[in-house]
Amino acid sequence: MLKNYYEKIVEQLIYNADLSIPTFALFRTDRSDVLSRFLKQYCSGAEKEIVISSDMFKNLHSSYFPFLDLIKQGYSHLEKKQLQTKIKDLNIFYNHRELLYSYIIHGNALRKEDILEDELEYEKSAICYSILTVFFSLYQNKTVVLLLDNVNQLPHSTMSVLTKIAESSKFSGKVFICAIVDRDDTFNRSNEIINFIKISENKNRCIDIFFNEPKPSNYVRTVTEYSIDSKTALQVLKNSYTLLAYEDCKELISEIENNFYTNTDRNVSAKEIFSFHVLQGDVYTMLDNHDIAIIQYNTAMDLAINKNDNELIAYCNLKLSYSSFKKGDYESSVKFAQRAITMSEELDDKSILLKGLLYFFMSEDRSRHLDMNKWMEVFYRLTTLAKELNMINTLIFCYTNPFGMYSNYTEEIKSYHIQGIKLAKKRNDTYRLARAYHTRGMAYAVQGDYKNVFKYYKISRNYYKVLKDYKGLSYIYNGMGFYFYLTGSYHESLDCYFKALQYIRQFNDYHEVSMTLFNIALCFFMGFEDALSLKYLDNMLSLMNSMDYKNIAYHSEFGIRSLYGVVSLLSGDLVRAYQSYALIQSKKLKPYPKKNEEFFMYELLLALISKKEKNSRESLQHFKKAQYYLNRTNDVITYFSPRYFFELSTFYQEFNDNELYIETLYKGLEYAKKTANQFYELLFSKKLNIETEKKLLVLRDKGFDLVYWTQSAKLENNLLVLHKRINEINVLNRIQEYFVSSNNPDEIISKIIRVLNDNLSSENIFYYKKMNTGWLLHYSNSPDTIEISEKLPLLIEELSGRIITKRNNTFKEMEVFTSYVITPITVLNDYYGCFIFTSGDDNLTELSGNDLKVISIIMNQLSIALERKIWEHEILHKNTELEENNKKLLIAATTDKLTGLYNRQALYKKIEEEEDRMKRNGLEKLSVLFIDLDNFKFYNDTFGHSIGDKILIEFSMIMRKSVRSIDFISRYGGDEFIIILPDTESKVAEIVASRIIEGVINKNNFIDLLHQNSMVDVTIPDLKHLTASIGISSYCNGDDINSLVLKADKALYKAKGAGKGCYSQNE
Repeated sequence: MLKNYYEKIVEQLIYNADLSIPTFALFRTDRSDVLSRFLKQYCSGAEKEIVISSDMFKNLHSSYFPFLDLIKQGYSHLEKKQLQTKIKDLNIFYNHRELLYSYIIHGNALRKEDILEDELEYEKSAICYSILTVFFSLYQNKTVVLLLDNVNQLPHSTMSVLTKIAESSKFSGKVFICAIVDRDDTFNRSNEIINFIKISENKNRCIDIFFNEPKPSNYVRTVTEYSIDSKTALQVLKNSYTLLAYEDCKELISEIENNFYTNTDRNVSAKEIFSFHVLQGDVYTMLDNHDIAIIQYNTAMDLAINKNDNELIAYCNLKLSYSSFKKGDYESSVKFAQRAITMSEELDDKSILLKGLLYFFMSEDRSRHLDMNKWMEVFYRLTTLAKELNMINTLIFCYTNPFGMYSNYTEEIKSYHIQGIKLAKKRNDTYRLARAYHTRGMAYAVQGDYKNVFKYYKISRNYYKVLKDYKGLSYIYNGMGFYFYLTGSYHESLDCYFKALQYIRQFNDYHEVSMTLFNIALCFFMGFEDALSLKYLDNMLSLMNSMDYKNIAYHSEFGIRSLYGVVSLLSGDLVRAYQSYALIQSKKLKPYPKKNEEFFMYELLLALISKKEKNSRESLQHFKKAQYYLNRTNDVITYFSPRYFFELSTFYQEFNDNELYIETLYKGLEYAKKTANQFYELLFSKKLNIETEKKLLVLRDKGFDLVYWTQSAKLENNLLVLHKRINEINVLNRIQEYFVSSNNPDEIISKIIRVLNDNLSSENIFYYKKMNTGWLLHYSNSPDTIEISEKLPLLIEELSGRIITKRNNTFKEMEVFTSYVITPITVLNDYYGCFIFTSGDDNLTELSGNDLKVISIIMNQLSIALERKIWEHEILHKNTELEENNKKLLIAATTDKLTGLYNRQALYKKIEEEEDRMKRNGLEKLSVLFIDLDNFKFYNDTFGHSIGDKILIEFSMIMRKSVRSIDFISRYGGDEFIIILPDTESKVAEIVASRIIEGVINKNNFIDLLHQNSMVDVTIPDLKHLTASIGISSYCNGDDINSLVLKADKALYKAKGAGKGCYSQNE
């Protein structure tokens, strides 16, 4: 009965229904095994063409399963060119065409260019749409049944695709999805499933069915255990990462770790381990979990350093640069990018060079440390290389990037911008077009070309709305707010700024919130709501403090504090105004180069302070300086003119110059009319008593949830601080490992320098080593050198162990640095070396107390470790020396001084060893030679003992050449010698004896030696020829070594009795 009931349901849904939109049947059951078999059997017998997909990837579900697998399967018959044309015609996001094409052809998703940070959020939202567009185009004329065995265990990416199908009306086709939810599955992701069901039911796409099949009494639920080799797992992880399925990646990482760090996979290569750590860093970077990401990258860096592989080290620096950029640490990002650039130039690796330049470019766009000329040098290098390597997306990004365009929108930069738009249109790249029109509108805004501003902003906004890009919409509403601000439409401006805040809340960008609050404060300032302006500046500074921001893009701390002082003074808070001025002076703050707004606001602050102090002469001078910056054309800020004219008019009014007071008001009115600024036209008209029917509108506060943003920002900053502490602990642990693993002090210091380079906030590191001749610069990562070797002892004595800044620096040679720390290394109560850590750019953050703390800990550990290593080296050296001396003593005790052969003492020891060996191993082959030089006494007495000694030396050489290396030769005494021949039978011993005897005969009584000594002809009597007699004994049953020696001695006498110069074998 039950089976027939479900057959009717499926038949009605699949075969009889006229499906025009995708439909879901959600089966909730605790017997997924029964239901799955039933649906497979029933659907497989259908007459219509049906695709059934349940477990196409059995070992490990790939991301977007089964949709990508079905796409690959469906398009596998097409030629490459046909496939390219087909995908191009589908009009999906340009970057996704390459991904899907490579996946269909190779089974691996490939990117020629890395995803750029500004397009990440859009790509993540668009990838499901791209996959579904291709999928539905493939199966538009077929009835498709997807049988998903267990929704609870599907990848996160698949759930995203299913939800996208349910909520979107763009996809149509005969697609029937049977989704089985196993109620017994403990690994469910209920929130995802509930959200999917809710959406599909709201859209009338879901039929919810309970399948209650009784369980047999012996039913045991089985869980499939997946196993996968490391190489395949890494490829799956790489595909998931490339396809932006970052939540899938987190689960895959756990699966791979089980293989890598247990015994289930013994064939994991070092290259795979390195790749795994880098991929983990990539995943956690994209998930904004930067503490874990940087730990993974540093682990990979250690592996690269240990292999001494500079290409991998440069690659890790790139990764650290991008991760630092993503978390807003632009200074570190620049530092890592510069290292990658330097190493890529040494390696001649253009790919690494391009990415290094790109990350440097992106970070500089945010931090703005470079002046325009230097930035353009980077721009030219980057764009030239991007063209050479055909990196079009990177090229478009650079051409349409905002840096410098506002204040320096030259014809050259304008031509690049237009070229970037053309390239984006050619690729039909909607996202890049949205960004390009946005930045073009910004450029026109700063140039004062207001008629073009709104035109390009509206085009950009329409693109962003199509893309549903909330970040882009927040940017564009900020831009539109600025446009209305420029034209004096302050109400409309505030509306846009508050809309921007609403969109920012979708993705929590604290920097963008700070920017928006600054814009709101400016708007209230221009609208004479100074108290509200001060409120929003306080909100912004509170948020910046929570995030430890000193500057924000386009506005330095100098500019922010200048505006704060102006608004404080105008709202009647003179104390805050003076505090702002004092802060600028004490911290020696500087404006962004050529940023007229900041110079103008500072001069206006000084003018208003002087006015308050009744110093009319000085006040007027500052007003004139402010007007100078107001009128400069390199960075147009004439939109401040109305407020400037108003404040200048109040100056003349206060100092009773009525003529100039009226004249200045008319100048303000003229400017307001010229720029169609109705707000100030009404204001100046009222001041001049000119009648007008219009009323001056009062700006209203729309409210800002400061508590939410500051608490959220503090939480974020606490996580950043936690990351920093974790990183510091990781650094200290790595350094401790170097102390243990390395024995060479210079090698330890070299490794530590690399770690410090990667993890300290200092810009430069100098290491000086103390030599006998003085201090020598041993290492520097700075392109500039400082000549301080001679003064270093004085610097150490006066400045070591504390942070030196421009405020307390007394050494001229160190003036180039914003701050520096000098830390000597002391070993055995003497200086071994000295580190100097510096921050060099005036706009860079000074070294902090925490930096000093970490440096001090590391240097203290280093001093202790070096001292220990030097003691260990000294002890090792003494032990080695002692061992060498012992060896020499042993050799002296066992060696005959004259011949270098073993002596009698060594012979006795050898006899004992051989006896033990014979007993232990039961040896049966051993021979002994007992040798005596015949007539040697005649030579010794006739020609002297020195000649006798030389004969013995030469005879010892004859014996050495006649035996093997394992044979034992000893001088028994005088001219008697014993040779022990291990593993040697009597016949072989006879051969050795013959060789020795023949060697002596060939010396012809050593006549050459005698002649060299006497320098006269020497005649040897016939009966006095020098020969060798040898007795031989070989092992027989029951013999021991001592008996063999005695037998050899007896045999020797037999040889002598036989006429000498021969050998005799013991019988």
